[in-house]
Amino acid sequence: MTVLAHKLPDDLTAALLSESNRALRVGAFYGMLLAVIPVVILPVYMQAGLARMLFAPWLFAVLGGAFSGLIYFLAKHEQVRGLAAWCVFIPFVSMPTLFLLVANATTPADVVLSVSGPFTYIYGFALVVTGFMFNFWLSAVSGLVAAIGYFGGYWLVRDHLVALQMAGGAPDQLLANDSIFAAKALIICFCGMAVGALALVARRLTVRAIFEERDKALVSRLFGEYVSEEVKQKLLRDPAAQRGETKDVVVLFSDIRNYTSFSEATEPAQIVARLNDYFDAMVDAITSH
Repeated sequence: MTVLAHKLPDDLTAALLSESNRALRVGAFYGMLLAVIPVVILPVYMQAGLARMLFAPWLFAVLGGAFSGLIYFLAKHEQVRGLAAWCVFIPFVSMPTLFLLVANATTPADVVLSVSGPFTYIYGFALVVTGFMFNFWLSAVSGLVAAIGYFGGYWLVRDHLVALQMAGGAPDQLLANDSIFAAKALIICFCGMAVGALALVARRLTVRAIFEERDKALVSRLFGEYVSEEVKQKLLRDPAAQRGETKDVVVLFSDIRNYTSFSEATEPAQIVARLNDYFDAMVDAITSH
C-alpha cells in the first residue's frame, strides 16, 4: 500500500493506464461476445414460436453489444481514463435499469422477466468490468448506482407486480416483496465494493510489476555494457545483490593519457564516442582474461 499512498510518477501512471486499458479490452470483448448470444438466439425463438415477444431483450442485447464495442474501441486507443472512465462506466452499469424501464413501457406483460430475469445479472458483469480500471471508488460508486437503479426500477413496476400476484398471474408469492428486492440491491452494492477492493490489490501488484520491470531495465542499461552477462543476470534475479556484497576481487585501475586536456578541447559527442571505444576495449580484455 505504500506505493499507492503517493502520486505515481508520470511514466508509471502512463504504464498503469496502458495495462488497465489492455485488461479492459479483454472485458469489453467478452461483453460483445455475451451480447451476440441473445442477438442471435432471441429472433430464432420468436420465429419458432418458442417464446412471446422478446423485442425489448433483443434490443437491449444489441445496445449492450454496441456499448461494449465502444468501450473496446476507447480502450484500444487508451482513452478510458479519468473523467472519461466515469462517463463510460456509470451508463454501462445502468443499462440493465434502462432495460427494465423500457421493457415495462413496451411489454408490461413481461415485467416479471424484466425484474427477475437473467438480464439483471448484467449488473454483476458490468461491475466486474469496472475493476479493470484499478479504481476502488469507480467500482464502489458503480455498485451504488447499479443498486439504486435496480431497486428504483423495481419500485416503478411494483404496482404491476402486486397486481399480477393478486390476480394469480405470478406463481411466486414473493414476487413483490420489498425486503427481498432491497436485499438484492444491497448485494449489488456490496459487489461493487468487493470488486473495488480486488481492483486495489490488482493495482498494487501491477504497480509493483511495473517498478520491477523498470528496475530491471535500469540495471540492464547501466551495467549491461560493462559487466559480464553472468553478473548482470545475478543483479536482475536478486535485487538484494544491487546493495553490494563482500568478497575477494581483483581490481584494475586504468587511466586515459592526457584525458583532461583532451576533454577540454573536444566536443561532448566526440568524448562520449572515445569513452565508448575505450570501455569496449577494456571490457573485452577483462572478460577474456
